[in-house]
Amino acid sequence: MERLLLKESQLRPALLEHLEQAGGESLFALVDGTANSGALYELFRYAPDAEYHPLFLGTEHEPCLPHSPYVVMIDSTHQDFMHRCSDTHLGIAWFTSPYSLNRQVDFWQNRLYCRLPEGSTMLCRFWNGHILNRYLAALSAEQHRAFLPLTNNVFTPVRGERLWHHHAQHDALSSPAVASDSWTIDETQLQPFVAEFKRIQLNDIEAALWESIPNVLDRIHPNLRSHQISAGLVSGQQRGVSYHQALSRYVECYLLWGEHFWRHRLFEGIWNKPDTDKAFFQCLLDNIE
Repeated sequence: MERLLLKESQLRPALLEHLEQAGGESLFALVDGTANSGALYELFRYAPDAEYHPLFLGTEHEPCLPHSPYVVMIDSTHQDFMHRCSDTHLGIAWFTSPYSLNRQVDFWQNRLYCRLPEGSTMLCRFWNGHILNRYLAALSAEQHRAFLPLTNNVFTPVRGERLWHHHAQHDALSSPAVASDSWTIDETQLQPFVAEFKRIQLNDIEAALWESIPNVLDRIHPNLRSHQISAGLVSGQQRGVSYHQALSRYVECYLLWGEHFWRHRLFEGIWNKPDTDKAFFQCLLDNIE
């Protein structure tokens, strides 16, 4: 496995080179039609005749159409599309493969959901090039091959930069490639997303706090607000609070009653236990609400 860095201006020549030297391989684009990036417009404006399939078609997400991820087969007549979609902002991913469009659809629909380490399943937006780029960076060469068994060359955009990563496989694809195996995300593979998960979590908690204690938030200087919410979140996690709603209520109490509220006798004996979230809610219900 080799990972090369390309400028935006180098992407289209690289894609055309792979088309010319394909040796039975086709070029595909993964277009994120669920994001407000303009990628879907570029597809229908500059490659209207390309063969494509919306991955939400035939799934429980079909009512979302036309907002869906699309897998698209691209050829040398679609150079305008390649040029337009060299813009990393659009979040499009490209890959080469010897397998048909139908096989790609089966595979990528299988990748819509992945298993988390604790056994639950989650809708994973690997069809978004920015997310795929960060995830592939966390995989070893063997994990990459297992995760994307139908692909050879993969091109993913670097978010916030005018650069592309070219993930090049030099070993031949095994035959037949198994596309039906479900994928389990290892905990270590989530590390590139931790900061983003925390940012989303903080935003969600702040939105809930504006609903429950707007007067308290108003008294906190805007430059300190995120810091205090984050400190409350960390404090709750140190006490063994884990569920999102429980953490939101913990931060609310943290801001209302101070950073040491958890030491009050009302909460004695509930922290860092298997049922801490439930016990915390019960304490609030019995003594506060």
